[in-house]
Amino acid sequence: MKKWTDGDDPLASPNQATVQVNYNIAITHRPFEGKRVNSYDSRSVILFGDPRIPGTSGTWSEITTLSEDKYEEYRNSLWSLDSLLRRSHFPYFRAACLDFVNQVEDAGERVANGSIPGSGDDSIELLSSKFIRSLLAISSLIKFEQDKSLERIQRSRGENSEEHIRATKEYSRLYDENFGYRFLSRLRNIMHHDTMEVIRFSATASATPSGNIGVCEVRLERSAFLDSQRINSSLKRDLRELEDDPLIIEMVVQSLLGLAGLNRFLRPYAYPDLNQYCSSIREFEALFKGAPGLRCLADGQIAPRGDSFSIPNHMSASPDVLSFAHGLIPDLPNIPEMDLPRYDRPEYLT
Repeated sequence: MKKWTDGDDPLASPNQATVQVNYNIAITHRPFEGKRVNSYDSRSVILFGDPRIPGTSGTWSEITTLSEDKYEEYRNSLWSLDSLLRRSHFPYFRAACLDFVNQVEDAGERVANGSIPGSGDDSIELLSSKFIRSLLAISSLIKFEQDKSLERIQRSRGENSEEHIRATKEYSRLYDENFGYRFLSRLRNIMHHDTMEVIRFSATASATPSGNIGVCEVRLERSAFLDSQRINSSLKRDLRELEDDPLIIEMVVQSLLGLAGLNRFLRPYAYPDLNQYCSSIREFEALFKGAPGLRCLADGQIAPRGDSFSIPNHMSASPDVLSFAHGLIPDLPNIPEMDLPRYDRPEYLT
């Protein structure tokens, strides 16, 4: 443990009187004016920020203190929005989509720099089954998210309410305009009732002056749809008009972009207090003035304990909660060429 005081700490400032390094963590402590009160008599906002002292993983800093009412308002908003987001199928759908993208990228890296696939646990067949398993999760979660979203809106606003009618129409529009969403949502029935052989993929590698480059292409096997009795003639015509089997990674990103925008727009229909929660969380985050790091709400203050400091019990604001409160669409992999029709988000969000 190393401890600096005001006189010999080069990082000290009027708002950070003492800096202590302990267990690979730095703690900044504000000077108190007037009589000190028990640190647990006052709530605070604290930040775990970027390292500022060599040999530490980060720095805890107290941003400001809060009244009891403000603390409860922020705590309730953070907890409610976090709970609401986890109640949805969308985070799991997003995770399944990103998992598929990572699998494709990893396969390209493997072909470029790894050994040639063999047999058994190191076979092309096993790699194919992993892609198919991931697609089964994606296609199932698309259906679950739509059904549960409409069910929550109906329960909150009523079956024939304006909100429920609007939500049903927007899901229909997403289906009509988003190629990836349309076919991935139907893929579940194909895989459950007809065949699991729904993909074809190829992998190539080449040597360049800057290193090896590997590319893995996973495409939708159109014949699985064209041969199915469960697919109507309009969908089959859409597939026949394509020059080649569509790249599934493009379909996955398309569907995720479209559903992310629609999901953000429809949530207040199901949860009337949602906009109030988001407004409160934006106010909470504004206290940090853009400083990088983990935003936390604490039920006390950073306080000295003899020769050490104590960090009060706290709850952190997750990136998903903060992004949703600001109305942001989650970052997605950058796919350079998208040759399928795009539906990034409804026009009322642009």
